[in-house]
Amino acid sequence: MKQPGQLLLIFLAGLFIYGLWLGDSPLYRTEPFRALVAHQMVHGSSWLIPHLYGELYERKPPLIYWIEGGVEILAGRGNEFAWRLPSAVGSAFLAAFLAWWAGRWFGTSARLPTGFACLALVALWDQNRSADIDALNTVMAMLATACVLELLCGLGQWTVGWTLGLGLSLGAALLLKGPGALPQVIGAIIGPAMILGNWKSVRRPSIVIGALIGIAIFTIYIVTAKIAMQRTGIVPDKTGWYEVIEKIFLHGWLARLVALTVPFQLLAFALPVSAALPFAVMTIRRMPMEDPSRRRALAILGTLVATLLIWLIEGNDNPRYEYVMLPLLAPLVGFVWASRDRWQAGFAQMLLGVCVLLCGADVLVTIKLPRAMPEHVVLPGGMAGSVVVLFVLVSLVVWSDEKSKPLAAKAASPVVIVLLLLFALPMAARKNDERRRKSAANPAIELRKVIGSATRVSAAGVVRDLPELFYYAGVEVDSYGEFGLPKLAATARGHWVVISENEKYPAYSTIKKYIPGAFPRGVTKLHMPDPRDVIYVGWYDPPANADTRIEWHVETSVEPDE
Repeated sequence: MKQPGQLLLIFLAGLFIYGLWLGDSPLYRTEPFRALVAHQMVHGSSWLIPHLYGELYERKPPLIYWIEGGVEILAGRGNEFAWRLPSAVGSAFLAAFLAWWAGRWFGTSARLPTGFACLALVALWDQNRSADIDALNTVMAMLATACVLELLCGLGQWTVGWTLGLGLSLGAALLLKGPGALPQVIGAIIGPAMILGNWKSVRRPSIVIGALIGIAIFTIYIVTAKIAMQRTGIVPDKTGWYEVIEKIFLHGWLARLVALTVPFQLLAFALPVSAALPFAVMTIRRMPMEDPSRRRALAILGTLVATLLIWLIEGNDNPRYEYVMLPLLAPLVGFVWASRDRWQAGFAQMLLGVCVLLCGADVLVTIKLPRAMPEHVVLPGGMAGSVVVLFVLVSLVVWSDEKSKPLAAKAASPVVIVLLLLFALPMAARKNDERRRKSAANPAIELRKVIGSATRVSAAGVVRDLPELFYYAGVEVDSYGEFGLPKLAATARGHWVVISENEKYPAYSTIKKYIPGAFPRGVTKLHMPDPRDVIYVGWYDPPANADTRIEWHVETSVEPDE
C-alpha cells in the first residue's frame, strides 16, 4: 500500500476508534466547562474574554472554546457530538502525522506500525473522545515536539516550514493549556542535546525563532484580552494562574515522592506500545554509531527522558498530565519494525511472543470491563479472542521457517487493526455508560420537574461546580458569582434559587438561619451522582420585613473548598 493509502487507513481507523458513538452520552466532569463556554460564545458571549453563564471564566486559555464554537457554527447546532468532534479528528490526524513523520525518519515500513501504535495507546482513548482540552493539547504539543526534533536531527529539508510549524503549534498549545504545554517542548530541545552530547544545537536560530513565534502568539492574546478587560472594567480572574503556581511550587514532599512512581505508571498505562522500548534500546546498540536512524531514535528517547525529568522536578503526581508524551513512543515502534532485518531469530520470536501475550491481555480486559453493556462486550470480546488464537496458530507456523518472515509481516497488520477496532466497541460503550451514570444530566431532569415551566434560576457557586445541570435542565442562569450569596439574598423576591453546601460557605444553612421563612415552599435536595455534591432547589420569597443580611463571621470556621 502506498503512502496516501496507508495514512488514510490510519486516519479512518482513528476516526472509528475515537468517534464511535461519540455523541451518545451527556457532558461529564470538566467537559461542560469547555463546551458550554464555547456554546455561549456562539450565542452572544464575548469571543475574546470567556464567560460561563455571565461569569468571567479564565481558568484556561480560549483556543479550545474557539475551536468548539467554530465546529458548532459549521454544524449548525451545538451538541455533544459537535463539541467532542475536534478531539476525535485531531487525535486521528496525530496518528497519521506521526506515521508520515516516522516514514521520513526510519523508512516507509515504519509508517503503519507507528500509526497503529499511536492508536493502540488505550490510555488516551478517554481524552480523545472528550470535549476537554487534553486531546488537542496532546496534538499541538506533539506537533511542536516533532518540529523541534526535525530541526535538530531531521533531513535538513523545509527548514522554514518546520520553523513556522514550531511557532504555530507551540502558540496553539499555549493557547490551549498555557504553561502546561511547555514541558514536552522543552524536553525536545534539551533531551537530544543531553543524550547526543551536542549542546550547540539548542541555540539553533530556527528553534529560537520558532519558539519566539509561539510565545508571541500567546503574548498577543494575553495583552489584547487584558486591554479589553480594562476598558470594560472587568477584574481578571487569576484562579487559573494560582492553580499553575500551586502545581509547580507548592507540592509537598509526599507528592514529590509519589511523582517518582509516575514513570512506572506511564509505562504500564502505555502498554502494549511501551513494550517496544527495550527492543528499541537493543536495536540502537546493534546499529553503527554513524547511522542517522540510530541518532534519531536516540533523540526521541532523550526527549522522553528529559520530559520525565521536568515533570519529576515539577513534582507532578498525576500520570494523566503526562499522557501528552505517550504518542512519542509510537515512532519508536516504527523504528523497531523498520530495523527488523537486524534481528536474530530468537529476538524476533521474543518480540512476537510479547505482542501475542499483550493482545491476549487486551482481550481479557475487554471481556472484564466493568459496567459495560453485555451486548457490547461479549461479541467483540469473543471475536477478538478468536483472532488472537488464529494469530498464535499462524505465528507458530510462520516463525518455524525463517523464510516466511514476510508472511508474518503481512499477517500481523490486519490482525492488529481488527483487534483495535473490536476493542473500541466495549471501550466506547463503557465510557458512555460511565458518563450517563455520573453526569448531572439526570439531576437536571429532576430540577426541571421541581421548577416546572420556569425558564430562569439564580445560582452562585453551582455555576462553577456543575454548569451542565442548567444546560440539561434547559434554563438560563442569573449568576451571582462564586462569592455572590449576599447579592443573591438581597435580590428581588420570587424566583427559583439553586444553591450548594459544597461552595466555600454552607449556602443553604446560612440563608435558612438568617432569613426566616425565605423558602415558603420548602427546598428540594436533588439526587446527585456524587454524594459530595449537595444541591438544593427552592423558591426564594422571604417576607417583606425579613432581615436579608448575612453575618459571615459566624461561618469563619469553615475552610475554603470543604
